[in-house]
Amino acid sequence: DSGFHPLELYNGGILLDSLFGKIYEGGLIYYLNTDDGSGMVSAPEDQSNQATMPEGEIICEELVLNGYNDWELPELYYLILMYENLHENNLGDFSNSRYWSSDFHYPTAAWYVNFQNRIYDLAGYAVQMHVRATRSFH
Repeated sequence: DSGFHPLELYNGGILLDSLFGKIYEGGLIYYLNTDDGSGMVSAPEDQSNQATMPEGEIICEELVLNGYNDWELPELYYLILMYENLHENNLGDFSNSRYWSSDFHYPTAAWYVNFQNRIYDLAGYAVQMHVRATRSFH
């Protein structure tokens, strides 16, 4: 977060993978669209280790962190990117546990990702899992 936009750094020759885990706009970069400069950051730490899916959504929506208040529970696609671009590289201090996504499938079930093995599956809303907030930047 040295004042440069991640796309400027990428266009200046910095490898995309080396931007992952760097602090920008309140969180850790884990996705950058190299065409338009939009991207996603993860909160630097878990917001909960025992929350139902509805509780996780509320925790993220009410979160004010590092000057930003537009956090949300990540969609499944972005949660998988957090796993691949942060956790697999020992970045972000994730637990080897299950994390909720905001993608629901049934009226009472939502998708999660197991950060021990990258397996994703459905679970009932009442199951307690870890929660990690995300936000977008432009």
